[in-house]
Amino acid sequence: MIIYKEESNALIRACREIDDEMGCGFQEYVYRECLAIEFTLQSIAFECDRLITFRYGDDIRKKEDVTGFVCFGKILLEIRAVSALTDSHRSQAIIDLHAAGFELGLLVNFGTYPRLEYERYLLNTAKRYCRDSSSPPDEKSPRKVSPGN
Repeated sequence: MIIYKEESNALIRACREIDDEMGCGFQEYVYRECLAIEFTLQSIAFECDRLITFRYGDDIRKKEDVTGFVCFGKILLEIRAVSALTDSHRSQAIIDLHAAGFELGLLVNFGTYPRLEYERYLLNTAKRYCRDSSSPPDEKSPRKVSPGN
């Protein structure tokens, strides 16, 4: 079962619109700006430049996350524009998901050819993570999925 299925499918469709229009090869900030435009066009509620709160001992700090979005008030969307997602990208997405306190995170990479790749990250009540790269039901063609699924 996919949590927030309709919302996450809407986000992936919006990302595919950007991918169809722009292709790969741009830096992350270009895709970030395009997503803000596309989300507005599709009436998708989003926030960017959000602060992530973390604790070290008794000290609480906040950092600005400039690569991602909070969508629908409950889904963390992280974007990359690299030739392949690495464990470092995945770890950062999981850390940010945990820090934000959301159940679902999407990691979308616009840097792959011929199509973008994405992964879903779930945070369950036991604080264990799993990666779900299943495709939305209305997908036109298969997507690249990272090894290890």
